[in-house]
Amino acid sequence: MDNESPTIQLGYPQWQLAKALRAAQAQPTWFARVQAETKAHKWAQVIDGMLSGSLNIGARQPVQNVPVWATLEVITGGFATGGLLAGGALQPHEAGWLATLDRPVSIEEGRRLLNRHFLTEDGLAQLNAWLRSGQYKLNVPEEGALLVVAWLTERGESAAARALLDTLLPYFDTLRFYPVPAQQLEEDEATVFLKSVGQVIGRLSDIIPTLEMAAQTETINVWLPLYDQLVALFLETVEGEIPEMARNTDGDWTVSATGRFPVIGGWPCQHYPADWRDRAQMLLDDIAVAQEQHRYAKKPNRRKESFWQLHHYLERCVRVPQGLTGREIGRIRLILARTIATRGAPNTPQRETLRTYQRTQIAPPTHEEIAERLIERLQAFPSEQGLHDVAKAIRPITLHNDEIEIPPSIQRIVQRALIATPETLVEKGIVTSGDTLAVLMPKLTAHTRTQAISNPTLRSLYAALYRAFRARRSLMLLDLQHQVQFAELPWVAAIEPFRSDNKATQQAARAILTRLLRLNFIAFPHAILPNKLLQEVVALSQQVGLDLPLVEEVAADIFMGQFSPKFGEAAELAGELLAGTLYATYYEIEYAGIGRKDFAQHCIKRAGLLSAGWGTPAPQNGMVIEQQQILTTQNLAPLFDALDLVDGMPLQTMVQHCFARVCTRLQLRSNNWHARLVEVKNVAYTWRQMNFYLSLLPQAGVIEAVHEMLAHFYKQPYPFQERFQPAMSGLQFAVERQYGEVIWRGKGATSHIFVGWSDKRHWLLVE
Repeated sequence: MDNESPTIQLGYPQWQLAKALRAAQAQPTWFARVQAETKAHKWAQVIDGMLSGSLNIGARQPVQNVPVWATLEVITGGFATGGLLAGGALQPHEAGWLATLDRPVSIEEGRRLLNRHFLTEDGLAQLNAWLRSGQYKLNVPEEGALLVVAWLTERGESAAARALLDTLLPYFDTLRFYPVPAQQLEEDEATVFLKSVGQVIGRLSDIIPTLEMAAQTETINVWLPLYDQLVALFLETVEGEIPEMARNTDGDWTVSATGRFPVIGGWPCQHYPADWRDRAQMLLDDIAVAQEQHRYAKKPNRRKESFWQLHHYLERCVRVPQGLTGREIGRIRLILARTIATRGAPNTPQRETLRTYQRTQIAPPTHEEIAERLIERLQAFPSEQGLHDVAKAIRPITLHNDEIEIPPSIQRIVQRALIATPETLVEKGIVTSGDTLAVLMPKLTAHTRTQAISNPTLRSLYAALYRAFRARRSLMLLDLQHQVQFAELPWVAAIEPFRSDNKATQQAARAILTRLLRLNFIAFPHAILPNKLLQEVVALSQQVGLDLPLVEEVAADIFMGQFSPKFGEAAELAGELLAGTLYATYYEIEYAGIGRKDFAQHCIKRAGLLSAGWGTPAPQNGMVIEQQQILTTQNLAPLFDALDLVDGMPLQTMVQHCFARVCTRLQLRSNNWHARLVEVKNVAYTWRQMNFYLSLLPQAGVIEAVHEMLAHFYKQPYPFQERFQPAMSGLQFAVERQYGEVIWRGKGATSHIFVGWSDKRHWLLVE
């Protein structure tokens, strides 16, 4: 690799492709296999693009001849596939519009015709009608571009409209710049929903029987009746009494000295009724058809199973009845005796009772049937909206004349459409992470941004554009490049002059920002702010007028050996809050010696390394990045300080939550070495956040919190206590140095500052 012009190599995409192909081969169902194959196809596109040079992964403009503002298809790790989310195959609404033409058209010709149609008098009238009614949706921000043109034209801003069209015209063949017709959404600035009714219906449609359930149903409905017919046919050939297992006086099966189970009664295959071979052949034909149509159950095809053996012997009896050896006939006799002893003979009350009971086990409706009925119910609700009353949607359904409760797993799918405040969704367990919270926030953020727009039509359009933009995935970028910003979209830049922030809008933005952060840190104190959520925090803080050095999480495998200036600034702000606190004592930080200019070198030195950056092993880069996170607190200090988040925060509870999670996560069992390394890294993040909250407490609160941690720690299994004791001792030593408070830590206890990255075997992973 050329250190002056680093490029992303093919190793990671090739590994992902191989992984997806293996997954596709291993999937037992058609639906899961198609999903895995689709993922493999996308990784193949990435590899083809990198080899041909049409993709420059790591660049801000990774696809040749595609502007940076175009919404790209981006997959795991920030890799662009070359696909355009506003391009590709014609959408159903586009095909419907084009169906009125008398001739077939290509995708490119169809897009060009439609884009140009919306510049005609009729097209502009339709765009303005949508703007006034709000009956449109934007899946990607490009779909709002011609709405902006229409709004500008209607306002008499012809020069701005023409300038925007000059930018858009070169892409009329490939991108759709018009919206999707839709019902008008009910707007409530205070509430959100995670999934629309339409998305819930799509998820319910994906429900298929589990392999175990499908195999059980198939066995009871198909293979057991066929097995009973096999047994009945062979019993017709028995001469004398039907075979039975020999029993002792207690009624138990007897065992011979050689370990065999003696059988009493007659022998099969001794005589055959006149039509026996015809009926046997009919049964063999039925089994052949079943083998073609029913493949979930595996037992009928296993050679050691009674079904396979009786089936095999029946085939031979039909062909050459006298061809069976005495040993084989004895085997048939034993199978018959065993099944009669345990289940009764076919057509007897004992066997019929058993079969009836088995059928009742699969009689209740399957999840697939329940989902189908639930879909019918949900189709009565607007597909683009959520549900105000989820209880009404998940009330019991009637199937087969029975009232059936909706299973909890299906209820959870529907509950994701609940319309409520973010706090309520967190409380109900519908939002379970900062990443999920980030999905909800664009609506609230968009509302605060649009309050600076006086025109109600433009306000709605701006909000729709903002929500669509926030749904796009981030690219992997090298050389400290930054992601495309909302205002860089040409049609957004054209309407930005019509926004005018004032004191009221700034106060509203600050209130939403404070509410968002309090909710996130109280609900998920253990996790760093995910980049998606951080984007909303940055947007709101800029609207508030706070110029905060908020930093993204840096990937170890593409670390360039340097940090942008805001990282050093963030460390300085952290020092203003944390210098002289337990946090600085524990991590041995001298904030006074940290400067913006040499911040990367300072992190490298703290990691105990001589250099880092492109070409350096990822674990060593990770060690440097972790020191950056320790010094900057990865956004905690700037946000807590600027927004006064400490007031009213349940810091003691947050500390205990973090510590309990540390104990739980480190005791998870995994045979995957990489997964264990990742877990240690993530737990170290939680430990760092715990120390931050702990350091904001007064001295008495710190001592009380540490004692509570110790009480929880000593309830854990002894092997874990022994393994994690060095981390506990390290914290207790820091408390002693900071406050002069000696907390018992065990005689001769070793101590470690708990960090997650290491270029050697981590001490927590030493068995």
